[in-house]
Amino acid sequence: MISLMSTLTTGRPSRPSRVDEAFDFIAERIFAQDVRPGDFLRIDAIAGELDMSITPVREALNRIAAVGLAQADANRGYRVAPLLDTSAFHRLFSARHAIEMAAARGTDDQPNRWVRDLDRADVDRLGELVDRMGTIEHDSSYQQYSEYSRLDGLLHREFMRLSGNEFLLTAWQSLHFHMHVSRLYTGVGVIDFDEAQAEHHALVDALRERDGELFVFLCDKHIRRAEQRLSHLLPSLRDSAAE
Repeated sequence: MISLMSTLTTGRPSRPSRVDEAFDFIAERIFAQDVRPGDFLRIDAIAGELDMSITPVREALNRIAAVGLAQADANRGYRVAPLLDTSAFHRLFSARHAIEMAAARGTDDQPNRWVRDLDRADVDRLGELVDRMGTIEHDSSYQQYSEYSRLDGLLHREFMRLSGNEFLLTAWQSLHFHMHVSRLYTGVGVIDFDEAQAEHHALVDALRERDGELFVFLCDKHIRRAEQRLSHLLPSLRDSAAE
């Protein structure tokens, strides 16, 4: 079993600890909306369901809050955080765009240098990752969309890591972008699977050709198009469409 938490927060799949198990259990309940925004997350109840002590559950809840899935309620514990509203959604994408584009462009004195210096083995691993994403059944089940989101997060984290700017990588990880977006997939799944996969393949192909300018162009287009596509999953727009 691979821990969702360790993958999305460090980029390194690992065998889950008790804290990881509790984190993934709570995250799954939030993503699947078994608990709704505003609901309390009871430490004792969760520990009982998982047959573990409250210590790893408390640590898991601290981490759940740190990635924005829950909010501390003074002296009362933790509540499930609200879904992104329209303004927060676009601010999140704006931050992601700024960070990923800065990484893609590289430094002012050596723009795109990191693309030219890539090892073929690194590019091959990126291609294999995109191929794995393409094998996932893109239905509306939590297991499927969470796995796609996990691999998507790994892919973009690798783009950031390979760019060589550790400060941008840290800033990117602090967004917890894929954690937030995964919540929007509930009940519908990855609505832009085909478009996203085509764009991912194009990004890897640009790196394979060592074409830094093309990679920058495609990165910009990918993020902007993803923002446009996923905006239709915002609760306000879903509610309007249902009326």
